[in-house]
Amino acid sequence: MNIRELRNQLELTLGSLLGEYRFLNGATTPAIAARPWGAGLPPQTTVTGLECLIIKDPEPIPIVRQYKEEVAFQRWTVFLVDWDGAGERALEDAAGRIIWAFPGSEAQRVSVPRNVGPLNQMQIEITTAPHIETETTDNFITTLSGLNITTLAGDPLITL
Repeated sequence: MNIRELRNQLELTLGSLLGEYRFLNGATTPAIAARPWGAGLPPQTTVTGLECLIIKDPEPIPIVRQYKEEVAFQRWTVFLVDWDGAGERALEDAAGRIIWAFPGSEAQRVSVPRNVGPLNQMQIEITTAPHIETETTDNFITTLSGLNITTLAGDPLITL
């Protein structure tokens, strides 16, 4: 899974729970973004409601070795940030949706200083499976997505 696919899946998963970014020119968009560690919002951008921040560069987790090529699972760090005081329950609801959509994800609360910046925050670690496509000489294409191998038609070939 790449960053764009993850962002799109998280936006669909969180849906109406997401707050809003308002840019200097007045334009608005759902409050979900992918940024590198330490990067902030554009100047004079405001956030209302729940923000979903995806750290742009995942941590590789090498665990599958096949044909002398190492395939890495990816661990993505996601922050849910409550800017308006929707409360811990709203963060738990959003985290629950993410954990349901990405089994094996882990969530933990993040301490935030009182009266400065966000009111509540949660960090979620999402692990996604590798995706490899291979083509054989007779144009029979198999896809390894996670640990399920399927034919081009999508029929199960091997489930590991």
